[in-house]
Amino acid sequence: MSLNLPNGRPLRLVALGDTHLKRNERIAAEALAAVRSLEPDAILHTGDVSWLPGLADLEAIAPLYAVRGNRDIANWRRLAAIRRFQLGRLRLLLFHGYGSLFGYMRMKLISLRRDPAIAELDFNFPPEANDADMIVYGHTHMARVTEDGGRIIVNPGALTEKANVYGPGSPKFAFIEIDTAGSIRVEIRAKSTGWHEPCIIHTASNGRLGGSET
Repeated sequence: MSLNLPNGRPLRLVALGDTHLKRNERIAAEALAAVRSLEPDAILHTGDVSWLPGLADLEAIAPLYAVRGNRDIANWRRLAAIRRFQLGRLRLLLFHGYGSLFGYMRMKLISLRRDPAIAELDFNFPPEANDADMIVYGHTHMARVTEDGGRIIVNPGALTEKANVYGPGSPKFAFIEIDTAGSIRVEIRAKSTGWHEPCIIHTASNGRLGGSET
């Protein structure tokens, strides 16, 4: 699907996920306020919603596009496994996380050790990722912004505190800006910094990453 780039300003996207909502649970008000303050044009959810009606408050902020995760069995037919977006001349792929059973068990073992190496785990991305300029995924609950072969890879981390089971860290989400020239800016925003001070920043031009981290 296509998302039109606005005239005179960058397209603003919020990527978040791994909410692991219990029945009748809603997104925390402070997290909603942080997302709303950015006035996003769309919100991308990386999966592991768990309780789909709990996303209603996010849908009230901007159009919401979600994919299914391994905890979304109840919504398996209602949520797509993969979503592909055309953003001007850039192609974005959204999915939860891929890997073999061995890789999944290895991730579990690393998580039990609270080993920060989990943030650098690479999965076997689906074939649809081959021509993507940007990949947004979740599953590990660890925020990440990297480059691989000219592609920007973003993991926004987990939005809820209880979902940060793979290591230390406060709730997080990603803020992505894309302009008509193909320039991309990605920030990871964390609750521990008041939701406004970015802890990771990357910028790219024409779909190729060249940025910085703080």
